[in-house]
Amino acid sequence: MAGFLVFAGGFFGAILRYLLSAPLNTRAFASGAALPWGTLAVNLSGAFTFGLLDAVLPLPSPFRPLLLAGFLGGYTTFSALMLEIDDRWQNRRPAAILYAGISFLGGPIFVYFGYLLTGK
Repeated sequence: MAGFLVFAGGFFGAILRYLLSAPLNTRAFASGAALPWGTLAVNLSGAFTFGLLDAVLPLPSPFRPLLLAGFLGGYTTFSALMLEIDDRWQNRRPAAILYAGISFLGGPIFVYFGYLLTGK
């Protein structure tokens, strides 16, 4: 059952990721922005939501695999992050370093902020 919950959550998370990040990334690229703001916004908001949900969902809970592994796993995207860092590394190395730094430092910080918001 947990496998199906992860699958179902991932399906909806991936759709939401696309709906949110694609328009922001299109605008960012059209304006010549150095960073893919859509992917960054999705990954940081997903990290924040993970921290929030991790603090409030009891163990064990059928909602944990559905929401944490499934939905947020589909919503956030490590493969797109790696591709976008690599794309910038080819021509805009400072932007690649900045993007990687914001993502890898910001992700855990946003998880922590989400957890703090619950007051636990």
